[in-house]
Amino acid sequence: MFLLKKKIAISNEKERMNVLYGDEFPKIVLSVSEDIRMKTENGEKKISFSSIEDVVETKNLIVCLLKGSMTLSFSKQGFVKGNEKEFFNYIKEKMKSNKNKKK
Repeated sequence: MFLLKKKIAISNEKERMNVLYGDEFPKIVLSVSEDIRMKTENGEKKISFSSIEDVVETKNLIVCLLKGSMTLSFSKQGFVKGNEKEFFNYIKEKMKSNKNKKK
C-alpha cells in the first residue's frame, strides 16, 4: 500500500511542478542543518526532518514525501553549493538518525 501511495505522490508532484513551472523551477534557497529551511520570494519555511517519511529520486527531481500526504520536490540541476547526491544522502542519514532516536 505504501509503495502505491509513494508512486501516486511522485506522479502527482511531477505533474504539479510541470503545470506550475514547466521547465522554469522557482528559485529556492535551501539551508540544511538540523532542519531544512527554504527561502523563496514568498517567504521562508522550515521543514523538520521528523516530518519526512521518505525521499526518492526521479530522473530530474529529489522528492520528499512528508507526513499528511504532502510532497516537496527539488530540481537536481538547481544546486549551486553541494549537489543532489549529497543532499539526498544527508536527508536519508537524518531520517535514519530520527528513527533511531525514537527507538
